[in-house]
Amino acid sequence: MNYDAAITVQGNISALREAIKTEAKEMARSSITINEKKGKLVLRVSAKDATALRASTNTILKLLIVHEKMAAIK
Repeated sequence: MNYDAAITVQGNISALREAIKTEAKEMARSSITINEKKGKLVLRVSAKDATALRASTNTILKLLIVHEKMAAIK
């Protein structure tokens, strides 16, 4: 069974892309892709199992949290 999740983010797209691009890769059980659509950043996570989907999604969410906190400091 395959699993997919999409996270759509608005805001400073170029800074978000820079923060997340190191994680946008294909791994053994999951992959993360980044696309821009209508001025929004779309992060798509695909995985072979639910555990891999959760792990990859958590990675993206943690990076988004760090980016949000850093933006608040500026």
